[in-house]
Amino acid sequence: MWEEEQGIVVDLGSNSCKCGFYSQDVFGVENYVIPTRISKPIHKSKLVEIACYGPDFYGEDAFGRKSTHYIEEIVNGEQDGLIENWDNKEDRQKKTQLFFETYQIPFFYLANQSVLSLFGSGKVTGIVMDSGECCSYSVPIFEGIALQRAILRLPIAGRTITKRLCEKLLEKYPNNEYLEYSDWGCSCVTSIKEKYSFVKVDENISKPLECTSILFNPPENLLNNCKIDKHSFSKGIPLMINESINLCDKDISRAFYENIIMSGGTSSIKGLSKRLSNDLLLQTDLQVNVTENLQGINLPFIGGRASSKLSTFKTNMCMSKKEYDEIGVNLVHRKFF
Repeated sequence: MWEEEQGIVVDLGSNSCKCGFYSQDVFGVENYVIPTRISKPIHKSKLVEIACYGPDFYGEDAFGRKSTHYIEEIVNGEQDGLIENWDNKEDRQKKTQLFFETYQIPFFYLANQSVLSLFGSGKVTGIVMDSGECCSYSVPIFEGIALQRAILRLPIAGRTITKRLCEKLLEKYPNNEYLEYSDWGCSCVTSIKEKYSFVKVDENISKPLECTSILFNPPENLLNNCKIDKHSFSKGIPLMINESINLCDKDISRAFYENIIMSGGTSSIKGLSKRLSNDLLLQTDLQVNVTENLQGINLPFIGGRASSKLSTFKTNMCMSKKEYDEIGVNLVHRKFF
């Protein structure tokens, strides 16, 4: 019976994979957060690789092997969170095949991460500002359905801030290997960012201390003009959200401005929700309400758990193994959208 089965929620992001039992009230110690990274041996010969350097390593085990391995991402956040090395158009099908054929699950449900974040906040209509490791998205959702035509993406998020913070710190402390960013990331600077970085809420703050400016200047890239490599982006998150709402029907604009949900680890930066509210008020006469992200990276997981508790979840929302066997993997495109 469904009630006796222990369902699992899996949230696959560009930086980490979160998974746990849906029956739990909170994302706690019995759940897992695994980095979405693989380290592979650098030698071209497979036999030499295994004999001298060992096999591929995954998750936490992937780090700390710079001398013998190179890092490879499992999920490419710069390509809308698609899994690397899988054909993009087959991504959803591969996930479905994996769970039904490899793990032999009886039921499968695939959902938009931002929709789950909205559910996790207790709403079915609103706009989700999802900022994670690689990209930031504005996703308008009406009565539980993401409005695809109005979803916008900005390739500025946590990784951008980390790189900018590395640059700022290296200007102050040159030739410090702990502050240099590489494909392996920079754990030291990432920790500084997560604990101490912030955005200015009051633009009238006078001449901040040098150490303070280092901490708030990189996150400003989320809100204003930004240049990444050779590409310049003239809009930040406030303009992106405003454009998303303008792409929707005007009669539901008010509902979106009044229900802006922050999601993703980067959206937890101190002062970001308040600053975003202030900036949006300069663009509209409507009431603006931005819900601060107090759940960090866990909001989609909480939304997945909430969805699984619905009485219609198994019968109306899930794809069953029987349907998979009878209709095939292409059903995933009709069942989940």
